[in-house]
Amino acid sequence: MAATSHRILVTGSRDWTDTGAVREALDDIHVRTPHSRLLVVVHGAGPTGADAIASAWVREQQRPWLEVHPMPLGELIATLEAADPDLVLPDGFTHPHSYRDYYHERAFKPAGNVTVGDMLADARSALGTTYEGWKGGDYVMSEHTDCWLSGEGRATGDSISSLLLRLI
Repeated sequence: MAATSHRILVTGSRDWTDTGAVREALDDIHVRTPHSRLLVVVHGAGPTGADAIASAWVREQQRPWLEVHPMPLGELIATLEAADPDLVLPDGFTHPHSYRDYYHERAFKPAGNVTVGDMLADARSALGTTYEGWKGGDYVMSEHTDCWLSGEGRATGDSISSLLLRLI
């Protein structure tokens, strides 16, 4: 018999620092969730605050599974537009391509010492563009297309939102 899931949504400020409160709440839910159910922790993939605390807690557990939600292309473009285009980031991205795991989603190749302006140009170039999936099919990228950080032909599972929130 397949296990059913119990999904827990963690929301909170990126500035949240009360690690104990998040961990205590997740521990309580974990203890009360029957072993016949898969515990799924859902969060926004932020590198700090409640998201980061939940992500660390999940890595320490044997049973729960983590579900992250990457930044959509439109939000990525808006975030980059609000930043200094001349800012050089030691860890950025370039070259939009079809994400290996989810062909209908967008991935960008990791790149070092790249400007926000260059990343913005690459993100804008993906909007409305049709990409071929790894096993065929054409996929048009919209403002709602989720974005990942991954080399071409790879599926790392790294959310691009973590990178941007940490560096911009």
